[in-house]
Amino acid sequence: MLCEVLQSNPGWTGFGLDISRESVDYARRLAALKGVANRSHFQQGSIGDLPFRNGSVHLVIASEVIEHLPEPQKAFSEIARVLAPGGLLALTVPIDSHTPAHMNSLSDENDFHELCRHAGLSVRSLKSKWHLTFGDDSRHLFAVAQSGEKRKLPGIASIRYRHK
Repeated sequence: MLCEVLQSNPGWTGFGLDISRESVDYARRLAALKGVANRSHFQQGSIGDLPFRNGSVHLVIASEVIEHLPEPQKAFSEIARVLAPGGLLALTVPIDSHTPAHMNSLSDENDFHELCRHAGLSVRSLKSKWHLTFGDDSRHLFAVAQSGEKRKLPGIASIRYRHK
């Protein structure tokens, strides 16, 4: 996903993080293939302990991640910590998942609102839609949340989740 974002935004630099060493290695090869290796940096790590300074990130993309975490609120707090004022979180997550590989499931859009509220993020866009080709779960949430005050960034136009 980072490679696609960087191809569309030639002035940007991006950092990719994945818990899997194999995924990090693959991302580096893909970045070289797509011509963005000089603007992309990949490392192994966890969304629950982001390796970035407070307020230093303008955009976090978390697609199909939150449902695999034992403590989603910790990830949201970490994202809020690293986002610059006005920074954005773009997220996709299945709703009401019954997939065995998922540790948690949001029941509905209100669960996302609560996770954001507890982390100090404001919901800017929230759509729940059926997406039959998106893995095992057909209903997904596509969301954008923002840190702190609402402003334009350079180049960037009680929790009820179910524990399985």
